[in-house]
Amino acid sequence: MPAGWEIKSVSFNGAPAEPPPASGDYTWQMENLPAVELEPSSPSILTLAPWVGVTFLPPGDKHPPVTWTGLARVLTELNAGQAEPNDAIAAKARSLVEGATTDIDKIRAIGRFTQQLNYVSIQLNLAKGGGYRPHTAAESFQKLYGDCKDKANLTRAMLKAVGITAYPVAIYSGDRTHAREDWPSLGSFNHAISAIRVGADTQSPAVLDHPKLGRLLFFDPTDPYVTLGYLPGHEQGSLALLGAGDDGGLVRIPADLAIAAEHDRQVDVVLSPAGDGLS
Repeated sequence: MPAGWEIKSVSFNGAPAEPPPASGDYTWQMENLPAVELEPSSPSILTLAPWVGVTFLPPGDKHPPVTWTGLARVLTELNAGQAEPNDAIAAKARSLVEGATTDIDKIRAIGRFTQQLNYVSIQLNLAKGGGYRPHTAAESFQKLYGDCKDKANLTRAMLKAVGITAYPVAIYSGDRTHAREDWPSLGSFNHAISAIRVGADTQSPAVLDHPKLGRLLFFDPTDPYVTLGYLPGHEQGSLALLGAGDDGGLVRIPADLAIAAEHDRQVDVVLSPAGDGLS
């Protein structure tokens, strides 16, 4: 570590605790670990294997302890000004919601549009928050493509144009156990969705009653198949970061009832006389 810097680490699944530094070097070491055999639908490797989360803190008093509330402010700042609708966005949003009589109908109409935008990911300026700062809504609308944060950002801009408030959300796609409450870090996330303010009349498995912001409907415009009001299974029940300034922070994404994912299958088979095959 450079002189004056410090680290904070959190150990998981039996990994060694933070060792004392030796000449600025830190070492976590384990030996003779058994192989982890992953099976279909098994927990993720992070749930099973020892690992260490490390946060680097530069010298000086202007860097307060890393907290989820502080990271929510960072996420809010990175998204600030990017979801401003221009005249073209506002006109398109109004045309999409024409005839809609309720907010949820307006949200569905805009959601269908942004879900169909082409997904293209071009990562720039990653060392300074580029992985969390979307292109402006005007750029995404003009080109009609973008990555997850661009699609979520354009969704918020179009909703804003018709009077509906939404917030940026960082989440991990593919493993609902990836983010850990006791390790505040933007490195816990690889995906972006939106949280949309809705009224009491909106009933959906993807709605969370937030203690400060009211009812929030979580929506993933990157998934082209899961309709608004629901979330992909791998996101349900995840911890996610809500970018709503001091009112934001770490939240638990709602999970649908297990019965909602139930599948009934009927298979007619005939066993061969020798018992060695099916038809």
